[in-house]
Amino acid sequence: MGKRYDGIKKFEDSLFNEMKSRFSKECLLFEEMSELILDVSEPYTRYREVEDEGKTVCVLLHTRMFNDFEASKLLLLYGFPEPARMPIRDSIECMLLIRLFLNDATRARRWVNNCAQYSPGDVNAELTRQEVYAIEYEWYGLFSHLGHTNMLASATCLNETLFDDGSVFRTFCYGGRRDERVVPSTFLQLLLLMYVALTGPLFQMYKAEEAQTLPWTEKLKAVGNKLHDLVSETTKASDGESIDTDIKMQNLIGKKLKIDNILRLDIQ
Repeated sequence: MGKRYDGIKKFEDSLFNEMKSRFSKECLLFEEMSELILDVSEPYTRYREVEDEGKTVCVLLHTRMFNDFEASKLLLLYGFPEPARMPIRDSIECMLLIRLFLNDATRARRWVNNCAQYSPGDVNAELTRQEVYAIEYEWYGLFSHLGHTNMLASATCLNETLFDDGSVFRTFCYGGRRDERVVPSTFLQLLLLMYVALTGPLFQMYKAEEAQTLPWTEKLKAVGNKLHDLVSETTKASDGESIDTDIKMQNLIGKKLKIDNILRLDIQ
């Protein structure tokens, strides 16, 4: 078992390095966005005499979101786009809750005691009532469908062999399976949602505690320009290839996710 495990680990490491090289632009942009996300939490580490429970909860959600993004990236670099969608979906929940709790600390305290009361649909409905447009919610249902194992089925048929006697031998894969064809579009979706988080709820968090936001916003604008270029490059490459090279590209990059609206987002 030890030698077999070592062989698997060697293969995993080789694949990870190959994918990291192949998606070097995406990885570099991810790191730039991650630094901006970490900058948001820095003002909240300063000493304060009176603890604001609402802000503390927002920091917890910020940390959870950061971990969601990192987990999704690692799964993508190991070639698992399907499992990578679940932490992406969870990051959307965090964005919605941060938007809500920044304006109402009492709701944050209630959420700590009973988080089941705050489903994404209910939170979005309350934000809509407050005239807050959370563009990320439009992605929630899609990622629930694409990433949930019950929707995708935990067993996937990889191969069928038909014998002369009419019997069929099927090979199944249980759980997530590697499908590098879908990694480019899923990586792009991850980066787009990180940008939504930065321009919306995370900027609101940052300016609530940090007086000088201009250097941070200038970096964010530069990141936005790079993301726009990456979207153009990725979609252009996809247009010239067969849909089989990236099964979900045409479905996930287009009107459904309103990518043009995201790229036009101003820092809120």
